[in-house]
Amino acid sequence: MRQRSEANDDRMPVAGTVMAEVPAGPVFPRCWLLAGVALSILSILAVEQFELAPSFPLTRALMQGQDMPVLIGVAGLLLALARLVPDIGSRGTGEISAAPWASLAVLIFMAFAVVALGTEAIAFDYALTRDEVMARFDAAILASGQLIANVQPDWRPFVPALQPEFRLSVPGNAAWISTYLPGNAGIRALLGLILAPVIVNALLVLTALVALLGIAQTIWPKRPDAWIIAVGLAATSSQVLCMSMTSYAMSTHLALNLVWLWLFLRDRTLSHIGAVAVGFVATGLHQIIFHPLFVAPFLLQLLLDRRWNLALVYAASYGAIGLFWIHYWQWVLALNGVPAEAASGMGLQFLFSRIASMLADFSFSRGLETMAQNLLRFAAWQNPLMLVLLAPGLVLAWRDGGVFRALAGGIVLTVVAMFVLLPYQDIGWGYRYVHGLIGSAALLSALGWVGIMTAATPLERRDWWGVAGITTAAATLVLFPIHALQMRARIAPFAHASAAIDKATSEAVVVETIGIYYGIDLVRNDPFLRNRPLVFDIGLLDMQLARELCARMSVTIFDGNDAGRVGMALEEPSRHSDVARIRALRSYLESQECRRKPTSE
Repeated sequence: MRQRSEANDDRMPVAGTVMAEVPAGPVFPRCWLLAGVALSILSILAVEQFELAPSFPLTRALMQGQDMPVLIGVAGLLLALARLVPDIGSRGTGEISAAPWASLAVLIFMAFAVVALGTEAIAFDYALTRDEVMARFDAAILASGQLIANVQPDWRPFVPALQPEFRLSVPGNAAWISTYLPGNAGIRALLGLILAPVIVNALLVLTALVALLGIAQTIWPKRPDAWIIAVGLAATSSQVLCMSMTSYAMSTHLALNLVWLWLFLRDRTLSHIGAVAVGFVATGLHQIIFHPLFVAPFLLQLLLDRRWNLALVYAASYGAIGLFWIHYWQWVLALNGVPAEAASGMGLQFLFSRIASMLADFSFSRGLETMAQNLLRFAAWQNPLMLVLLAPGLVLAWRDGGVFRALAGGIVLTVVAMFVLLPYQDIGWGYRYVHGLIGSAALLSALGWVGIMTAATPLERRDWWGVAGITTAAATLVLFPIHALQMRARIAPFAHASAAIDKATSEAVVVETIGIYYGIDLVRNDPFLRNRPLVFDIGLLDMQLARELCARMSVTIFDGNDAGRVGMALEEPSRHSDVARIRALRSYLESQECRRKPTSE
């Protein structure tokens, strides 16, 4: 690290960044640490079997079905390593004498290639959830050069049925856009002009890993082993790889958070300007809360370091950034001709109403149970070495302060905020609400590694390299294939169902969503309604709209029988509160009156 001087004493001290130059930290014996992590995992799993408070059924089902078997296997591996001496690591002193550029290049290229190939081979290049659907929806709008898509007057009554969820409420359905901020969609739209979606996904993970390497080099300029640990933990994380195969904003959060931190730690005027610019985009990626939670502890650290001017610049910058994104939809609607009094509800009032609705749903016991399951999911989708190193890393972060305490603070803030506001994540490959902080976890784990290796004897260092080699082999050769198969199995029925809908010979397909588990996610359309067939949610039609639709287009029904043939889970439609009305609608849509030749316009 650069030494501070009297001529330039406004640079942020990064406490404890060169561990070889500071006193060794607490001793973490290999056997006790490995066994402690394993027994902690098994204990939490055992408690979770009792479900002490009601949790969300999907979260619990995924944790029990996907993650519990994996975590039991991980715990077994760690217990075995606690007893064995896995002497497969470095020989001699257990040190790396030169910068391991070949190893780092292989790790980064491997992640890039896995994401590029897996986007189609594993994830079918398919937007499974409404979050992903709307990212692509908004990207299509932005790629056209518009901020919002106008809806033709004759289609406006159908808007709720054409796009049932996460759609911004626009007076009269005159236009549509998602309720997500446009940063993620904008990046995908811009890169998508010249690159295939699979390369866009791979480029985001490449950006994250290169920035992570740059940060590690900045923090530990003489510890190439720390670089390998930090980059290796992220590059072999099933969550990093699988989430990067999707359109979720979280992989973009990870990349931009790490780019921001890399610029911030360079501590130059231009790098701080660059960090603010990155922060502008990162705050507006999809939900306004995530990036500021990552940044806030670093701004607090500036105050603790008495760097008043720089703290003021960042505080003012993020205040302006927050105000811009809070009022973004309001301004977009106003530019689209929505009256000011109608558009005004999309600013602070909209933000506060969303927060209020989340707080109204808060339950301490349910939230605690759900967050425990979320964190178990996170643990199952990481390299087991991260689970081992993160605990000592957090201990050392508290001792050393500086950037490390800020990294830990961002994780704590985000977990607490999600516990209060939104403990339920729905579908996610791992725990996606902390995805943008996996780089922080990797750096803290590298701190734990450096602390352990600094206090270790040469024999203990060899043992730790053995542990690192075995756990990383398990992550890449066992855990990732398991997670890839889980991901593919989950997505495949939906992808096949959407393909069947797309192949329909009719001009419109009405999905009987009440008979299909998550059937609403099959309802997706181009923002300019260029797709055929158009897809509708039957539950959001009424008889008048059904008659109008039949008069304009040929119509077919996609129901539970069709969904079952491609492997989708089904629901009993008779349990739906609106089943009588929906059955009447279906009866009409399948009648000869509807099937007559559409009238020409």
